[in-house]
Amino acid sequence: MQARVPSPEAPLRVAVVDDNDLFRRTLVRLLARQPCLEVVAQAASGAELDALLASEPEVVLLDLEVGEESGFVLLERCHAVSPQLGVILLTGHDPSALQILAREKGAQACWSKSDLRVLLATLARQGAASAPALD
Repeated sequence: MQARVPSPEAPLRVAVVDDNDLFRRTLVRLLARQPCLEVVAQAASGAELDALLASEPEVVLLDLEVGEESGFVLLERCHAVSPQLGVILLTGHDPSALQILAREKGAQACWSKSDLRVLLATLARQGAASAPALD
Protein backbone atom coordinates (compact mmCIF):
# COMPACT_ATOMS: atom_id res chain seq x y z
CA MET A 1 0.00 0.00 0.00
CA GLN A 2 1.29 3.43 -0.88
CA ALA A 3 1.54 5.93 1.93
CA ARG A 4 -0.84 8.87 1.53
CA VAL A 5 -1.42 11.48 4.16
CA PRO A 6 -5.15 12.19 4.23
CA SER A 7 -6.63 15.67 4.43
CA PRO A 8 -10.14 17.12 4.69
CA GLU A 9 -9.96 17.80 0.95
CA ALA A 10 -8.82 14.24 0.18
CA PRO A 11 -9.96 12.02 3.07
CA LEU A 12 -8.78 8.44 3.46
CA ARG A 13 -11.49 6.10 2.13
CA VAL A 14 -12.28 3.60 4.91
CA ALA A 15 -14.53 0.53 5.00
CA VAL A 16 -15.62 -1.35 8.12
CA VAL A 17 -16.34 -5.09 8.45
CA ASP A 18 -17.75 -6.26 11.78
CA ASP A 19 -20.65 -8.56 12.58
CA ASN A 20 -21.52 -6.75 15.81
CA ASP A 21 -24.06 -4.15 14.72
CA LEU A 22 -23.62 -1.89 17.74
CA PHE A 23 -19.83 -1.89 17.50
CA ARG A 24 -19.91 -1.32 13.72
CA ARG A 25 -22.32 1.63 14.01
CA THR A 26 -20.23 3.12 16.82
CA LEU A 27 -17.05 2.77 14.80
CA VAL A 28 -18.69 4.39 11.77
CA ARG A 29 -19.80 7.31 13.97
CA LEU A 30 -16.27 7.71 15.35
CA LEU A 31 -14.87 7.67 11.82
CA ALA A 32 -17.38 10.32 10.73
CA ARG A 33 -15.99 12.67 13.38
CA GLN A 34 -12.57 12.59 11.73
CA PRO A 35 -12.53 15.12 8.86
CA CYS A 36 -9.63 13.29 7.19
CA LEU A 37 -11.47 9.95 7.10
CA GLU A 38 -14.49 8.98 4.98
CA VAL A 39 -16.54 5.82 5.46
CA VAL A 40 -17.28 4.46 1.99
CA ALA A 41 -18.81 1.10 2.97
CA GLN A 42 -19.63 -1.20 5.84
CA ALA A 43 -20.41 -4.89 6.04
CA ALA A 44 -21.69 -7.28 8.68
CA SER A 45 -20.48 -10.50 7.03
CA GLY A 46 -18.09 -11.99 4.55
CA ALA A 47 -21.03 -12.37 2.15
CA GLU A 48 -21.13 -8.56 1.89
CA LEU A 49 -17.38 -8.26 1.30
CA ASP A 50 -17.44 -8.10 -2.51
CA ALA A 51 -19.93 -5.22 -2.50
CA LEU A 52 -17.82 -3.46 0.13
CA LEU A 53 -14.66 -3.81 -1.98
CA ALA A 54 -16.50 -2.42 -5.02
CA SER A 55 -16.62 0.91 -3.17
CA GLU A 56 -12.81 1.04 -3.57
CA PRO A 57 -11.71 1.75 0.00
CA GLU A 58 -8.08 2.55 0.67
CA VAL A 59 -8.18 0.76 4.00
CA VAL A 60 -10.48 -1.81 5.58
CA LEU A 61 -10.95 -2.08 9.33
CA LEU A 62 -11.69 -5.79 9.62
CA ASP A 63 -12.89 -7.68 12.68
CA LEU A 64 -10.74 -10.72 13.39
CA GLU A 65 -13.87 -12.83 13.89
CA VAL A 66 -16.80 -12.01 11.63
CA GLY A 67 -19.42 -14.43 12.84
CA GLU A 68 -18.12 -17.88 11.96
CA GLU A 69 -15.63 -16.43 9.46
CA SER A 70 -11.98 -15.82 10.22
CA GLY A 71 -10.70 -12.33 9.61
CA PHE A 72 -7.57 -13.92 8.15
CA VAL A 73 -9.67 -15.64 5.47
CA LEU A 74 -11.46 -12.38 4.71
CA LEU A 75 -8.08 -10.61 4.59
CA GLU A 76 -6.97 -13.05 1.88
CA ARG A 77 -10.18 -12.34 -0.05
CA CYS A 78 -9.57 -8.60 0.24
CA HIS A 79 -6.07 -8.95 -1.19
CA ALA A 80 -7.26 -11.30 -3.95
CA VAL A 81 -9.51 -8.48 -5.20
CA SER A 82 -7.20 -5.57 -4.35
CA PRO A 83 -3.60 -6.61 -3.56
CA GLN A 84 -2.54 -3.10 -2.47
CA LEU A 85 -5.49 -2.58 -0.13
CA GLY A 86 -4.57 -1.64 3.43
CA VAL A 87 -6.23 -3.91 5.99
CA ILE A 88 -6.10 -3.40 9.73
CA LEU A 89 -7.43 -6.26 11.83
CA LEU A 90 -9.45 -5.44 14.95
CA THR A 91 -9.85 -7.75 17.92
CA GLY A 92 -11.49 -7.71 21.31
CA HIS A 93 -8.54 -9.68 22.65
CA ASP A 94 -4.91 -8.74 23.27
CA PRO A 95 -3.52 -8.04 19.78
CA SER A 96 0.16 -8.34 20.70
CA ALA A 97 0.22 -12.10 20.14
CA LEU A 98 -1.37 -11.62 16.70
CA GLN A 99 0.88 -8.86 15.34
CA ILE A 100 3.42 -11.10 13.63
CA LEU A 101 0.79 -13.38 12.08
CA ALA A 102 -1.28 -10.37 10.96
CA ARG A 103 1.69 -8.83 9.17
CA GLU A 104 2.72 -12.17 7.66
CA LYS A 105 -0.79 -12.48 6.23
CA GLY A 106 -0.57 -8.98 4.74
CA ALA A 107 -2.38 -6.81 7.29
CA GLN A 108 -0.96 -3.43 8.25
CA ALA A 109 -1.44 -4.34 11.91
CA CYS A 110 -3.78 -5.87 14.46
CA TRP A 111 -5.33 -3.44 16.95
CA SER A 112 -7.41 -3.89 20.05
CA LYS A 113 -10.96 -2.59 19.74
CA SER A 114 -10.37 -0.77 23.02
CA ASP A 115 -7.70 1.39 21.31
CA LEU A 116 -9.93 2.67 18.49
CA ARG A 117 -9.55 6.35 19.28
CA VAL A 118 -5.77 6.07 19.02
CA LEU A 119 -6.03 4.10 15.77
CA LEU A 120 -8.46 6.58 14.19
CA ALA A 121 -6.34 9.56 15.19
CA THR A 122 -3.29 7.85 13.67
CA LEU A 123 -5.14 7.08 10.44
CA ALA A 124 -6.42 10.65 10.17
CA ARG A 125 -2.95 12.10 10.74
CA GLN A 126 -0.68 9.72 8.89
CA GLY A 127 -2.71 7.41 6.65
CA ALA A 128 -3.04 3.64 6.72
CA ALA A 129 0.42 2.64 5.57
CA SER A 130 1.94 4.15 8.65
CA ALA A 131 -0.57 2.77 11.17
CA PRO A 132 1.75 1.14 13.68
CA ALA A 133 1.08 -1.92 15.70
CA LEU A 134 0.42 -1.17 19.32
CA ASP A 135 3.02 -2.55 21.66
